[in-house]
Formats: sequence, structure tokens, C-alpha cells
Amino acid sequence: MRVVSALIFALLFHSSVQASSPVSAADPFVISHPFGPLRETRIGNIPHSPNLTLWGPIFHFMAVDLFQDVGTPVYAAHDGMLAFAHSNLKQGWTTTLSIRRDDGLLTYYMHVDPHAIPPHLAIPLEQGREVPVHQGELISALISTPGSTLHPHLHFGMANCSTRMSLNPLLYLGISDSISPKIHFIRVSNRVGIDDSEEREKVFSGPLDLSVEASDRWRGSSELYPPNRIEFEIRRLRFGKRSVLIESKVLFDASQIPFRQRIGKAIAQNCEIFSEFDHYASAHEASLYRFAPFAHRKPPYFIFGITQKPFLEISNDSYQALPWITPLSGPWRTDRCDPAGKFIYPNGKYEISVRASDISGNSSTKKRRIEIKNLKCGVE
Repeated sequence: MRVVSALIFALLFHSSVQASSPVSAADPFVISHPFGPLRETRIGNIPHSPNLTLWGPIFHFMAVDLFQDVGTPVYAAHDGMLAFAHSNLKQGWTTTLSIRRDDGLLTYYMHVDPHAIPPHLAIPLEQGREVPVHQGELISALISTPGSTLHPHLHFGMANCSTRMSLNPLLYLGISDSISPKIHFIRVSNRVGIDDSEEREKVFSGPLDLSVEASDRWRGSSELYPPNRIEFEIRRLRFGKRSVLIESKVLFDASQIPFRQRIGKAIAQNCEIFSEFDHYASAHEASLYRFAPFAHRKPPYFIFGITQKPFLEISNDSYQALPWITPLSGPWRTDRCDPAGKFIYPNGKYEISVRASDISGNSSTKKRRIEIKNLKCGVE
């Protein structure tokens, strides 16, 4: 795939972090805030936000950056066994801690000071042993991140090791949002390299590629980031009759996503392989969306492919492509015919409907009508 070039940028936005609360009454995972009693925390690089490089979009899996000053105490978000996640004190300037509970809950704390770990925890950790800790217990302090342009921050993530699902931490930190995502355009294209972004009704024929430009923003911030969930449907409109549902799918839902699966490797148990659930994907892996730095679009939006497989069908030799992103299997073949030579999608008017949602349940819907007009069956 030809990877889209883009400039690096950071998504930083402000939010007031309130007391923690469960996602639902049936959810077993209730945690406290890793900064303890602090109530003001800047949040950036939210789950599935873009890390854009000159090589294209890099998908950052399911963690949130909580910004605070160097030296801010970091506390255990829940009871469990404390361990080094994937680094140790020999690195000197920073380390990553994790806490795993018997029911499968795992939280991890990146960019903490190894020298601020209390001695009764640091000594057994240096010996390679896990140490029991209790919710609210001091485990370390925030440290600066050399080489980073970001303000000091705690990279905080959650996972369910039993179900092998990465979890969205914002759902468990009691943070709510009142701003709905916005769908800017539903794009339809039937010629390579030419997209129609107009909202007026238009006539199309042959195979069509569909995509949607959408964005969301957190309360109190003007920065844009991708919605948490996008779903779509296609209907055939009939004059004086009920419409006919052609297709209905959830393109993605990033509230929780499966761990990465290493190709040719056994599945790791108990979250033993850190890169399965938190990593920066390489330029050769699947991406959730494509960045759209169009000169006439300020600020830029994000393009999600409904049919365009090149957005998604890239993998490397180590990991499988993301199984939780489910576009159509290829272009929408409006000129397909059945064995009798009749169009499967009769000429006429169709409606494409897209719904985008955030983690707080706010949503918006956009519809676009087009006309399909084919003269002959397409070649398979």
C-alpha cells in the first residue's frame, strides 16, 4: 500500500478528571485515578488518536496520556500484583510498572521514576518478583521523558488478560463528555483518485468506493480526534414504498479491542507480551483511518474507509491485520448481476447513512442520497 505522508502533530486537550466510576452496574472493573486526589489533569493522545509521521498514520493502541508535573505521585489504581511491565531499573531514567489482578484486570503505568519506587517494592521488583499492592498505595512518581516534545505525562492503559481485550481507560476514570462527534462528508468515488465530496444528489455507476470524514473533540478543547465508534447502512429507496436495507455494519468500536495476534506464535497468557496490547504500530501495519491534510480543510479531518481496503489491509511479518475493523470486503459493485442477467442493485435512488458515537454515548448521524444508473452488467 502506498502510505500517506503526513506531518507529526500531538493532540492535547484539557479535561477535569472526576472521581472514578464503573462503566455499568454489571462491569466488574472499578478503579481509582492513578494521580490520587488530584482533580485537574490534562489529557492527550487519547485511545486510537493519531501519531502521524512522515511514513503515514501510526495507530496507538488503547492507552491515555495523563499530563502532570514531574514528581507527581503515582498510585495503584486497584489491588493486585505489581511488576515491571517490559523494562527494568537498568534503563535508569524511566520504567513501566503493571498491576495484575486475579480476575484478569491489568493496568500499566509508563514514564514513572524507577528511583521513586518505595524501597519495600523496589527491592523485590529488582529481584524479578511480583509484589502485592493495594488500591491507592504509592508506587512511584512521574518523570520527564527525554527526547519527547510532550509535557511530562503518565501513559496509562488497561487490559483484560482473561478475555485478551484492551480497554479504553477513559471509560473507567469517570470522565464524561457532552460534545457529539461530527460527520463532515460522506464521500463517494467511482474513479481512481477522484472523490466526490459534495452533499448534493449525484448519479453514479459501476463499482463505488465509500468513505466518511468525521471527527470528535473533547469538552473545552478545539483539538480534533477520531470518534469512538462508526456504523453505517445502505438502503434502496422506493417511491411510495418502504426502503430496502442493502447493508448494515459497525465499521469499528474502539471501546475495547482484541489484542494483537503474533503470526506463527502461541497466544501469550496473562498479558505476558506487552506489545500485544500496547504499542506504536509500524508503518507496515493496518491503520484505522487515513489523515486528510487537505489545504482547504482547516482543521483536518479523518477519513474512514467503508469500502476502501487499502486503508486497512496492510500487515507485517509479525502481526495479523486488525480483525475488529470491518469494512465491506471490497468496492460496492452497483453493476453486479445475478445469473439471469438482472441487476442485484436495481437502478434508482439509494441512501447512505453513517452514525458516529463517542464513549459517553453522544452521537450524530449524516445521510446522503445518490442515484445508481448502470447500462450493463459489470465484469467480475
